[in-house]
Amino acid sequence: MIIAGIIFGILAFLIVAAFVGDGLHNSNAGVFPGLVAATWAGWPFFHHHFVGRSNFLHPEARGYSVDLPTAFSTIREILRETVYDFGDRWHVVTADPASGRIVADLCYVDEQQRFDQSGKFDFRSRTDRFRRRIRLQVHIEPQGSHASVVQLEFSTQIEGANRSACDPIITDLSDCVRERLGPSDPVGFHSSTGLPTPPWWLIITSACSILVLFKDACEVVF
Repeated sequence: MIIAGIIFGILAFLIVAAFVGDGLHNSNAGVFPGLVAATWAGWPFFHHHFVGRSNFLHPEARGYSVDLPTAFSTIREILRETVYDFGDRWHVVTADPASGRIVADLCYVDEQQRFDQSGKFDFRSRTDRFRRRIRLQVHIEPQGSHASVVQLEFSTQIEGANRSACDPIITDLSDCVRERLGPSDPVGFHSSTGLPTPPWWLIITSACSILVLFKDACEVVF
């Protein structure tokens, strides 16, 4: 979505800047309206991306037909049993059975292969290593004697340009928790990815752009 927002923003800027510049016979006159148009064109895509990203890292809470001690011990067992490629494991920082709160960290090194050109026809493979860190926070609330609500929250620290490098691990762990705890129903809510009211700064900037455009048009006419 970010790439689509950038592409549509660039297209909007080029079209509006060219149209206004030709209409007013002043190429500089179209720069500010073009920037505003680019912001309007890219804003929906950026909004959708950031809201979707937040919903992914903070999935909605789910209700399970297991009591708090069972849910707590099951998640602890999942974290204890899960081992990744180079022997990396989850390190449990906090585990409070009374409050149903678990905090765990996963730190690992991710290897990525890429090719560097050292000559005209000489390509060499190179291995880049990037450090990744995922923090998991689990909140379990009892709902009677045979039910509980489980909320998972993730945060990441990622080296390199791939900001979604930890997504497969987060997805696998979330799916494993849902599978081991059994059937569940969502009891929370996700932030809507629909477009909200445009932010005030975008409205003010658009109004300023219209005033500047009107001023430039008046200068051309009179």
